[in-house]
Amino acid sequence: MIKLWLALAFAALTALMVIIAGLFAEARVTVVLFRAAIAFIIAASISYGMELLITIYGIPHFLENHQDLQQDGGSEADPVVEGKENTETEDVISEKEENEGSEGETDFSPLSPDGLRHVSSPQD
Repeated sequence: MIKLWLALAFAALTALMVIIAGLFAEARVTVVLFRAAIAFIIAASISYGMELLITIYGIPHFLENHQDLQQDGGSEADPVVEGKENTETEDVISEKEENEGSEGETDFSPLSPDGLRHVSSPQD
């Protein structure tokens, strides 16, 4: 039921924005209301459909698994080895930074007024 209320709230906000935009554009009231009704229906169906797809295809399951990893207290991506420091990754990162800095300096050439060319517009 919460999915339906959430979809209706999103659709109501969408319809309100369409009404405000239509009134600022000085459109006829019937046109504004018709556009708002269509926007309401489309926004409600899209948001409700997306909520159903997210529920069915596992975003909540992913969040539950992620919470389980956080509760374990460890991260599998960065294991801690007793007595050894992880200097390989620091060396690789520093080498990448050095390479990026040197490449960026050699490829840069500033614009100068001498190298620019004035293009004239076509005559009518």
